Amino acid sequence: MHKRMSPHGDYANMGEAINLVNNFKVEKVIFNCGEFNDLEKELIKVLNKKNIKYYSCVKELNIDKNKLYFL
Repeated sequence: MHKRMSPHGDYANMGEAINLVNNFKVEKVIFNCGEFNDLEKELIKVLNKKNIKYYSCVKELNIDKNKLYFL
């Protein structure tokens, strides 16, 4: 099973995202479109340290036979 995260950049979600990355095996993270804010940049530092790939502005994602669309 693949583990992917799609946090958005407010304090509660970004703090929880860092907690999840530090305590669970996360393979990839998807950010919203646009410039990274300070909280997202902090998460990116953690992702880089743990060699976790991250992407931004993904429009759709195929998971098995399902397709997720990001609005």
